[in-house]
Amino acid sequence: MPKELEFRLYGESHPGKVKKENEDALLVSSDLKSGTWSANSSLVKLGTKGAVVFLADGLGGQEAGPRAAELLKAHTRYFFQTIETIPEKDGERLTLLSKCLTTAHNTLLEKSSGKEELEDMGATAMLAWIIGKKAYLVWVGDTRAYLYRKGLEPHPLTDDHSLVWEMVKQGEITKSEARNHPKNNKVLQNLGHSENEPKPDGKIVNLAQDDRLMICTDGLVKALEDDEIWEVLAAEKDTKPAVKQIMNLALEGEAIDNITLALFDVVACLNPAAQQNKPPLAKKESEHKIPTKFNGAWFVLGLIIFIGLVWLILPRRTEAPIIDEIADTTKTPLGDTIRFDEMLDAPEDSSASDSAPEIQVEPPHLEAYRNLSAEFRAIKMRVDSTRLMKRVEGMVKSPPNALDESLLEEIRNRGELVKAHLNQLANEDGKLKEASNAQDVNDLKILVNQLKSEIADLFQFLELAENSGDAL
Repeated sequence: MPKELEFRLYGESHPGKVKKENEDALLVSSDLKSGTWSANSSLVKLGTKGAVVFLADGLGGQEAGPRAAELLKAHTRYFFQTIETIPEKDGERLTLLSKCLTTAHNTLLEKSSGKEELEDMGATAMLAWIIGKKAYLVWVGDTRAYLYRKGLEPHPLTDDHSLVWEMVKQGEITKSEARNHPKNNKVLQNLGHSENEPKPDGKIVNLAQDDRLMICTDGLVKALEDDEIWEVLAAEKDTKPAVKQIMNLALEGEAIDNITLALFDVVACLNPAAQQNKPPLAKKESEHKIPTKFNGAWFVLGLIIFIGLVWLILPRRTEAPIIDEIADTTKTPLGDTIRFDEMLDAPEDSSASDSAPEIQVEPPHLEAYRNLSAEFRAIKMRVDSTRLMKRVEGMVKSPPNALDESLLEEIRNRGELVKAHLNQLANEDGKLKEASNAQDVNDLKILVNQLKSEIADLFQFLELAENSGDAL
């Protein structure tokens, strides 16, 4: 088996059957070192700088959406062209990809500033960098990555930053129900949002021979079940025909959204760490036979037994499982935090010590405080993604004709109350060291629960007023 990773890469994008404009963008490079920004599914040996797949799904309408996607595409290409030194450590590589997306976010903000037609310009994005024998993934929004590998069930590698995916994780709805949910287009974070700075998530995957890494926009997820995609990947082994079959299958349905996908097929790869779930090769019968004549073989056999006993006695490292849960957060050199939910075939860090880490015990109230802090941030993302406060402001400034004054006053008062409590919790968030006892945590819990109730009531009153306006 060759030491180099050999692969095929191909991708396609289609506007779908409803939208006139394609607000998706696809950028691939089969060889960064040579500056090849294309992929035609030909067999390629992975270069020292690796390969890149980038997908963006523009937001903001027929003008702003395509503009955002193309800006991100150009930004990503320029970003990789200016990389002079490849970071050696996994965390540094993820940080670099995160920096690519966060600086792209700033680019969108700059380009949309002062331009009414681009006011809501934004995008979701997924960036994959395949280098060495690993795939480094960083994303914002609901653009997804899948890993097709024998023995793995159909399931996305990545967690969508979307309202419906949070509902799936909480067990409120199934993956199938999420596809057709009325709020399946509500993302909790995206690039270009002026009031909600994106926090990219990251993941590392050790690649093995015959792995198929697929990246797609949410248009494909809405059009096909994961099982339908898996059936094509299992049946069609060639890269380009597989992509075309998946695209055609999606277009046979409603295809209400733009559809973009890219497929990275590992044709050859020597990576034992990633292949530990594959059965070992059966030994030949002759390898099990014990020699009957003394010709030095008994000495060899004794030596083997001795080595085996030593191997059993001495401490040794255990291999990582196929899916390994790791720390919730990893601090990066840039100071940002990239969250990892899981890591397939957790890569070995040569700089890490083999000794067991020191376990630090912390008071239970600190963990409870962190959980409440995370819950508050989720609440704030929901408020931002639904533009709740802007809807309240718009209702107060321009109420529908003949709207009951008492209802309008209720919305105004409840809006101010929610805004005040959001600001109060924002001031508390991040002050972990100040939560010196359980009472502090209990006070925060009461405030979080109160805020959730107030937001639910505000939504109810606001929808009542908006529906009254529609009826009028």
